[in-house]
Amino acid sequence: MGLRTELRRLLLERKIFLHKATVTETLRNFVARFRKNYRAVELLRVGPKFDGGYLVPDILNEIDFCFSAGVGHTSDFEKDLYSNYRIRSFMLDASVDFPRLKGDFFEFEKKFLGIYDSDKVMTMSSWLEVHTSSETDKLLLQMDIEGSEYEILAFEPSSTLSRFSCMVIEFHDFHKLFDPNFCFVLNGIFEKIYKDFSIVHAHPSSYRKLIKNNGILIPPTIEITFLRNDILQGLGQLKEPHLPHPLDNPNSPKHKEIKLPEIWWKS
Repeated sequence: MGLRTELRRLLLERKIFLHKATVTETLRNFVARFRKNYRAVELLRVGPKFDGGYLVPDILNEIDFCFSAGVGHTSDFEKDLYSNYRIRSFMLDASVDFPRLKGDFFEFEKKFLGIYDSDKVMTMSSWLEVHTSSETDKLLLQMDIEGSEYEILAFEPSSTLSRFSCMVIEFHDFHKLFDPNFCFVLNGIFEKIYKDFSIVHAHPSSYRKLIKNNGILIPPTIEITFLRNDILQGLGQLKEPHLPHPLDNPNSPKHKEIKLPEIWWKS
C-alpha cells in the first residue's frame, strides 16, 4: 500500500474529506438510478477467492476475448478464463514490466489506457481495433486502473463500450459522489452506460469502510459488473438480488466482508 493510499485511508477513517461532503438531489437520484438498473442473474466467480476474483454472469461460453486493463499483483482472473473457458486475454498496463503469468493465452502491452494514442498510452477504441474486427461484440472488459476509469468511460463513445458483452470495473474514490461536481460527472457516465447495460453485481472493497453523510452510505471502492441489455433479456432473471452474494468474499482474509446498503440494490 502506497503512502498516498495509506494517508487517504486514515483521512476516511476519521471522516476527514478533502472536499465539501454534501448530499444533493443529484446524489439521491444517482443512488435511485443505480437501484433501478440493478438486475439479479446467476453469477460465476472467476479468479482467486479473495482480491483479483470477480463475479460475472454465466455467459462466458459466448465470449471471444477478454480485454484486461490494469494488471496488478495477480492475473488469476485471466488464467481462469483460459483454463475453464478457453478465453484469451489482451492485457494493458504500463506500471508493470510483465504480468505474473506463463503461457501463450494472453498478449501484454506495456501501455496505459488513456484518452489519446502515444508511445505509452492507448485509447480503448484503438486497443480493440488492433486485436478485433469492428463487428466483434462478444468481448469481456476487466478494468482496474486506479481512478483513471472515470476519464476513460467519459471519453469513449457508447459504440465502443457496447462491443463488450460484460464489463467488470473497479471504481475508486467512489465516495467523491459527496462532491456535487464529481456527482454530476459520474451521473452522466452511468447514464451513458445504462443506455446499453444493466448492473448485475456490486461488491464494496473490504479494504476501506463505508463513508456516511446525512444518512447516505457510500463505499470508497466498489467493483461493479455490467451486462449488456440484449444479452440480459435472454437470461433468466432472479426475483431479487441478495448481497453479499454467496460467492462474494472479502478482498483479503484479514478483512471482514462489507455489505452494500440495500438502498443501492433492493427494490
